[in-house]
Amino acid sequence: MKKFSSLLLVFVACLPLFSAEARIFTRLSPADSQTTIGVLVGEAVQLATEESFLPRLPYPLEDDLVVTIGPLSVTESFEVSCSLEFSFQGKILEQRLHGLGKDAASLKKNLQQALFEQLRYDALTLLPPPDGLKLDYCYRSSYSSFLPSSQDLHRGDYVAVVDTHGTKTGVLVADNLIEGEKPLVRFLPLYGKTLLPGMKLEKLAGKTLALALPVSYRDNLFGLGIEGVYSQDVGLHPFLFSLKGSAFYRFDDSLAFMALAGFEVHLPLSLVFGATGRMLSGSALVASCRVGLGFSTTEADLLFGSEAELAYRYHLSSAWALQLGILSKNWSLSEAKYDAGLSLILTTAYTW
Repeated sequence: MKKFSSLLLVFVACLPLFSAEARIFTRLSPADSQTTIGVLVGEAVQLATEESFLPRLPYPLEDDLVVTIGPLSVTESFEVSCSLEFSFQGKILEQRLHGLGKDAASLKKNLQQALFEQLRYDALTLLPPPDGLKLDYCYRSSYSSFLPSSQDLHRGDYVAVVDTHGTKTGVLVADNLIEGEKPLVRFLPLYGKTLLPGMKLEKLAGKTLALALPVSYRDNLFGLGIEGVYSQDVGLHPFLFSLKGSAFYRFDDSLAFMALAGFEVHLPLSLVFGATGRMLSGSALVASCRVGLGFSTTEADLLFGSEAELAYRYHLSSAWALQLGILSKNWSLSEAKYDAGLSLILTTAYTW
């Protein structure tokens, strides 16, 4: 029993060694570590380094990334400059950091932002490149990648941006393919957190399933419906082919079922406002137009009609999105108008 307890104790003690991950250590000189500004600079460097490196550091890995901060040059107006040395797996990256702020809080923020921008591309010198398709360039409102010869990608294809932990941190859509000796693909963001050069890209199916709830009020009657929508990339970006099945009930005991087909258009707001802010980089305007047939159980007659929708979509994650819009529809019986007007429609969508 004692032998078993001893072995169990050794096993538990070794668990941290087996599950060790890459860590980031920031080192200040003894003199600077005792000052308020020194601690502030150390925190800013630590945060910027984590934001830049953690999504791209190989995982799992036991090696540590060490950042050595050189002697600080500080003025009374919250202006700081220092040298930085990043050491990882025997490689060295040297940087010069300079920041200015109105107070301690703004100085810390400015230092963190400045270092993050410096490391956007420079950090790649310390990191092993991933295999296959990866992000190569990040712009204000788009991204681009060189297309490997083994990768088949077309306009309208969806790709997920994946960090080294396997988490999908963004979704992009191929907008343009520039042919040449090294083909270059331009991507537009549909959703994204911190997307950085060197992050791996995985092709998605480009298919979406959505559940929608339209509500209307016309002729002193409320109406409530439920809709299922399937949409798919067909290589005609920004157009998607769309199928819809719906059931709609009006409170005069009128029930109808409809089946429709048409197209959707997704226009990311990052085209106008840039891809830096998470709120706007995950937002899009969605317009759709469909035609179809239906059946009214009340009149026991065939319906035919069309509908158009304009909505705002916000991506909650790489897969899920919420959408709120206005639906305009015009349905008729074989001899008379059945239902026409505007509805408010709330939609939740899942993309894979």
